[in-house]
Amino acid sequence: MPRPHMMKINEVARECRASEFTIRRLLSLGDFPEPVRLGGKLLWRREDVLKRLGYDTEPETETIEMEVDTNANVTGTTEQENCGRPKTTTV
Repeated sequence: MPRPHMMKINEVARECRASEFTIRRLLSLGDFPEPVRLGGKLLWRREDVLKRLGYDTEPETETIEMEVDTNANVTGTTEQENCGRPKTTTV
């Protein structure tokens, strides 16, 4: 049997798109899965966190299909800057 993936509180907060404070508050209210204490650290099973978020399993990824014209030569300037200069990309 594979070992469950364990998450630290900062990973849980990132997965839930919440602050660590919010995770602790939900835990104190009994509205979040109980963590496992290991070496003084709080660790959550990823499966439990995903179930709390409403996923039965891993979230599904979205597939995007694109068509590319290989004969096209496009040059453009992006909004990103490279050391203060606009970054030009050729595709």
